[in-house]
Amino acid sequence: MFLRYRSVSPLIATILLIVVSVIIVTIVLTWGKGFVTDSFSQTDSFSIQKNLKNLEFIKFKNGINGRFFFDYYPPNNNDLNFTVVSYSYNDYPLVPLEPEKTISSLGTFYLDLGIVDTGPFMINLVLSNGSYLSFENITSVNRFPSPNDCPKGYVPVPGNYLYNTVGSKGGFCVPKYEMKLDNNGDGVGKLASDYGCELSTFNLWNYNSVGCDVGNLVSSAEGSPIVFSGLSSARVACESLGEEYHVMTNDEWMTLARNIEIIPNNWYNPNTENWGTSITDIGNGNKLPQGQKTLNPSSSLSAALDDDEGYFGINDANSSHRRTFYLTNGEIIWDLSGNIFEFVDVVIAKKDLPDLFNADGTEYNNINMLAGDYAIDGSEKFAKWNDLGNTTLTFKELYLLTGNYTRNNGNVGYLYTLSNRSSIDETLVVFIRGGHWADTIDCGLLTLLTNRTFAGTDPAGARCVYYP
Repeated sequence: MFLRYRSVSPLIATILLIVVSVIIVTIVLTWGKGFVTDSFSQTDSFSIQKNLKNLEFIKFKNGINGRFFFDYYPPNNNDLNFTVVSYSYNDYPLVPLEPEKTISSLGTFYLDLGIVDTGPFMINLVLSNGSYLSFENITSVNRFPSPNDCPKGYVPVPGNYLYNTVGSKGGFCVPKYEMKLDNNGDGVGKLASDYGCELSTFNLWNYNSVGCDVGNLVSSAEGSPIVFSGLSSARVACESLGEEYHVMTNDEWMTLARNIEIIPNNWYNPNTENWGTSITDIGNGNKLPQGQKTLNPSSSLSAALDDDEGYFGINDANSSHRRTFYLTNGEIIWDLSGNIFEFVDVVIAKKDLPDLFNADGTEYNNINMLAGDYAIDGSEKFAKWNDLGNTTLTFKELYLLTGNYTRNNGNVGYLYTLSNRSSIDETLVVFIRGGHWADTIDCGLLTLLTNRTFAGTDPAGARCVYYP
C-alpha cells in the first residue's frame, strides 16, 4: 500500500509564506525593537515605517545622562560594520550625531545622544546607507549632585555626556539666580542704587566701576544683577570665588537647554496660555517663555524667593514673560532667557563663525534658531545644520533636539553674527546668550550674540559654575 501526498497549491503556499514572514518579523521587533528601511531622507517622518528587515542583533541595554548603551551580536559572530550618522528623539526631526560613529566590533557600544528624558520614549538611529533603526520604550536615568554638594543659592544640574558635563558626581551646580554682589557678608545681594553702583537707571550693578567690585559674588534672589565690562572681568570675578568656579561654558548652557526643552511645563500654548502637561506639548506650536523682555518696567529685575512668583516684577505679564524654567530633577532656575544678557566662556575667531546667506547669495547676520531645510514660511533664511559654512560650530552647540523653531514659532531665540566674515579674519569674538529687558522680540533660551569682539566693553552678566 502506497501513501499519496497531495501537493500544496501555489495560493496556499503564498499565504503560508506571508503568515510565517509576519511571525518572524514580529519576533524580531519584539526582541530587538529595531527596524531598517531601505532609504530615509532628512525630511522623512519616522511615523512612516516601511520595508522592515531582520536586524534582531542590536538591542537597547540602558541609558544614563544622555549616553545610551546597545548590545551588538550579529548572527554567526559576523562582524558587520555600520555607521550611525543622525538620530531623533521620539518623532521629532533628525539631528546629526556628532561625531558620527562606526560600529565595527561585537559586544556593547554606546552613543552620546544627549537625551536626558527618563522615559519611556523612542530613539531612532539613521545609518550612513540611509536605513534606520527604531528602539521603543526606552528608559534612562540621570545622575546629578546632591543639593548639599552645591553652594548656597546654587542648584544641581544633571550632566550630559554629549557635552562632557557629567563630572565626578553626575553633573554640576549652577546659580539659581543671576549673580549679585554681597558686600557685607550676609549672603544677600544688594541693590546697586543703594551703593552708587548702578549702571544708568537699569537696576544693574556695574561691577567694574571704581569701588563697586568689593565683596563676594552670590546667587541671590535679592539685589541688582551684575554686569561686567567684558568676558575677561567676568572670568576674574568667578575665579575669585575659588579654583572650582568658572564662567559658565557654552556646553554647560546647552546642557541646561537640552534639559529644559524636554519638560512639558516649560512650554505654553500661545492661544490658551496653559502650560504643557505631556510630551506632546513640547513644541508642536507651543512656546518657551522669554522672561523679562517687556520694557515694562524698562530695567532688569531682582528675583523672588518664592518660585511660584515666576512673573515677579513684570507689569501686565502673560505666559511668555515667565522668568523660571524647570529641570528634570525638579529644580528651578531663573532668568536664562531674559532680564540680562550673560557671557558664556567661548572665544572664537571671526573666520570660524557660520557663513549665513540668503537664497540670492547675499550675506545676512541674524537668523532664527532653526534646524532643518526650510522655515515655516518656506524661505531658506536660516542656518542649516548640515550647511554651517566655514565654521567650527556644530549643531549641538546651537540647537535643540525637538523641532524647527523660529523666534515666533517656539520663542527659542535668534543668532546674531557679524557681517563681512572671511576665511582669514582672526578677530576674536565672544558668546553672549539669553536676552535682556528691552529686547521685546528676540530673547530666548538659545539666543546667541557672536557680534561682540573679545576686546570690546559691552556689559553683560555671567554665572559662575561649580563642580563638586
